[in-house]
Amino acid sequence: MLAAVGAGLWLVWVHHPRKGLATIALALAASALLRLVLPPRDAGLLVVRSRLIDVTVLLVLAGLVIVLAVVQHFPGPGR
Repeated sequence: MLAAVGAGLWLVWVHHPRKGLATIALALAASALLRLVLPPRDAGLLVVRSRLIDVTVLLVLAGLVIVLAVVQHFPGPGR
């Protein structure tokens, strides 16, 4: 998941913010899914609080990143 978020940040850095934010949102949603289906022993660092709170927070963050990608105006390079 960290690699996917890192790839998303790199895409934002190289002037592809919508693709980068979509990658980050997808990584957060995938983290929520993994936290939901994996037992705590196998979920590793995705386990912070209870399963419900972890999944809810990850899905809310994914949704907020998607909203940011849709609402924010990103000027092209050199503008």
